[in-house]
Amino acid sequence: MSKSDLKKIKVGVYQLQASTNSAIFKDKGYVKYGKNFNDDVLELTFLDKNKIKFTLDTDKIKYNNEIYFQFYKDNVASTYISKTSKIPVFHCSIMYSKKIIMANLMNIYLYFNIDDTKSYKSLEQLTSSNLKGSYELIIEYNNKREQLPFEKFTTYEDLVNDIIELLSSDLLKVIVEGEIERQDEERIKKYGKAEDYVLPEKTISFNDLVKKYEESNGNMDEIMEIYK
Repeated sequence: MSKSDLKKIKVGVYQLQASTNSAIFKDKGYVKYGKNFNDDVLELTFLDKNKIKFTLDTDKIKYNNEIYFQFYKDNVASTYISKTSKIPVFHCSIMYSKKIIMANLMNIYLYFNIDDTKSYKSLEQLTSSNLKGSYELIIEYNNKREQLPFEKFTTYEDLVNDIIELLSSDLLKVIVEGEIERQDEERIKKYGKAEDYVLPEKTISFNDLVKKYEESNGNMDEIMEIYK
């Protein structure tokens, strides 16, 4: 199939709507094959800023001045759904932002494992059925996946509060700080320290360069004088 043919293909986008003992897909529309789409940011208006241990900043929560986390309802492509029984429902991204550096430190995912996927004869049947299965909470960082304690899904509000409580634990603090240190070491090894970069002593604007070119009728000796 040619690239032009692939561009004509429409890929369905779905979001799994969670409930205590089941889940059902919600049709979110479609995108053209190969196009990216975003997850839905979860609004945190239900949180009481006086009852959480961090700073609430609109739809983000600040861990400190450099670390924040944000919550999302996950959207998945039909091409993904047709290949797996483990569907991401929700995730929390822990982000690190300092000066010109921004990095993802880790994600905490809520997955729904669909029971007996072989009983569904088509994607249409799967995405329109009330699905039975089980939930699992997974933390993913540095190519590692570790399962976290999780009893059952009740509401997104309860889930967010549980994750906030988890992120305030000493264990997560150690993991977060360790991941920052690891990523900083990798960045320094690859690009060097920020203080190793020396700014040019003189910068030339494009407009000045064009003006000098016109004034000198393209004489390169005169043009190069602008750099001295």
